Amino acid sequence: MSPTVRILTTPRQLQEVKELDDLAFEVEKNIPGIVTVSLEEIKHVAQNGAVLGIYHEGRLIAESLVLTSPIPTHKKLSLYEAFSYSTAIHPDFRGRELATVIYQAQEKIAKQAGKKFIRLTVRVENSASMRARFKSGYSITGYDSAFYGPLEKGGARLFMSKIIGKPAPYYTSRPPKSVAIPVTPGYAVDLPAHNDIQKLMSSGYIGIGLLKPTVNDKFSIIFSRQDVKL
Repeated sequence: MSPTVRILTTPRQLQEVKELDDLAFEVEKNIPGIVTVSLEEIKHVAQNGAVLGIYHEGRLIAESLVLTSPIPTHKKLSLYEAFSYSTAIHPDFRGRELATVIYQAQEKIAKQAGKKFIRLTVRVENSASMRARFKSGYSITGYDSAFYGPLEKGGARLFMSKIIGKPAPYYTSRPPKSVAIPVTPGYAVDLPAHNDIQKLMSSGYIGIGLLKPTVNDKFSIIFSRQDVKL
């Protein structure tokens, strides 16, 4: 049976979301460039989008926030855009495709709000989150070297987006005329990868998939020009 996604609205439920977010990012919260969500932000999203959750035996095991109207900490939201604000899976329940289920629920909320596409940010070095989004039909469509602060301190982010109802294909091998940029996964900023990605994306490339890690543990992001038919 597929897990049931619920819309969370009560103060207790929103507090549970904050607690799960803190737990999921416990190791990362003091790392430069890692941004966690505040309870105030969660409350704002509940009023201007939806806070989604999956429970197991009375315990919240997955949560995600989807924004359909601007809030104080995210004022730039276009008329037809929804924004995936945060996703966290309890460490004991990772690897069970819960993220995919909750992503689908996000899209349903966005579609009901009249949105045409959904967008989010991800670190260049975060291959796990990137892979999950690629599998759900997203593409890398933008790059900001200072979205959460200076590049050298981990503030850069990739933008991933998806046209609702029209998922993009996900490539796990390199098609002709594409370019693969190797990236070292983890929390350290891979400056050469960032520089290469910025150059590619400023030349009209988008990210379409990931290659598996090589012997030196690097994975590669596959990029293709938007005007090239694969």
